[in-house]
Amino acid sequence: MVDALVPAVDLADIADGRGPLGTQGCDEHRHARADVGTLEPLAVDRRLQLEVADELAEGAPIGAALELMLSVSSEGPAAFCTHADVMMDSIEELLAAGVPLDGPLEFKKAATWILETRDRSFAGGRYLPPPGGRVD
Repeated sequence: MVDALVPAVDLADIADGRGPLGTQGCDEHRHARADVGTLEPLAVDRRLQLEVADELAEGAPIGAALELMLSVSSEGPAAFCTHADVMMDSIEELLAAGVPLDGPLEFKKAATWILETRDRSFAGGRYLPPPGGRVD
C-alpha cells in the first residue's frame, strides 16, 4: 500500500512522474521486501535518497510514525510508504485529534493519503484512490 504525506503536492502527479517533489527524499518501512520498489522509481527519477524507517514498519507505535512524518515534512515535501495498519492507525489518530480529512476512510492497496502539515502539526488530509482504478 502506498500511503504518503506530501504537503501541497498532488501525489497523483508524482506517481505519474509529472509533479514536483522536494529534496527531503522518501521513507519506507524496514520490512520492505518488494515494497521498497514502491517509492524507488520516484526516488531515482528525482535523484533522492530512499531511506528505510523502523517507525513505518508493520505494528510500529503510531506516535513514532506520526512524529517521523511531521519531522521530515517540516523540512519540505516528502513521500512515505507503510503498511495498512500503520496508515489506518494514523488516520484514526488524526480524526480523534480533529484534523479535517476529505474523502472516504479507505485504505486500498496502492491508494494514497495526502496529509498536509503546518507548523509541525497536521492540518488536513485527503484520500486518493489507487491509480488506474486498481482495487486489489
